[in-house]
Amino acid sequence: MRAARPGLSWPGQPHSASEATMTDTLTLCPDRCVIEVTPRMLGLPLTRARFRARDGELTDSMSITVEAASLKTPLLGRALRGHKGLSAKRYPTIAFQAQRAGDDFTGTVRVRQTDCVLTLRTKTISVDQDTVIIWGRGRIGRSQPRTRRLNLPARLLGRRRLHVEIAAEFTR
Repeated sequence: MRAARPGLSWPGQPHSASEATMTDTLTLCPDRCVIEVTPRMLGLPLTRARFRARDGELTDSMSITVEAASLKTPLLGRALRGHKGLSAKRYPTIAFQAQRAGDDFTGTVRVRQTDCVLTLRTKTISVDQDTVIIWGRGRIGRSQPRTRRLNLPARLLGRRRLHVEIAAEFTR
């Protein structure tokens, strides 16, 4: 992890051993956040999908809320957003809640009332006294969705590990 510049430390990480833990809450800048999900087969990406974050916070934990209808992908976008995919009208948000463990965040992603475990290996860049950029990558394991209610593309993707990358800017 890159050392913090003077005047700013990672939330929860002191500048020095003698300093107390910061309890500041940083807020996500939705227009400065990219979330990319990639299903892979034999190590090769099948397609890439991007989501837009709606809001989020960062302290010793991280929470990000994503709009399910914001899914953008070159293939199958409508099928994956529809009622037999993400069901964006019925479940408009995807929530990520995680706790910090060293440089990583481990938590759950809630999609269509199904919780999936996600561990993000992160790098932190302190821009100035009020801004932190988090870059992370991880994998969501195979989920166990109710496959009868999903369409074929959603069933196939639900059985694969999904690679997740996130770049997000948080400010005070």
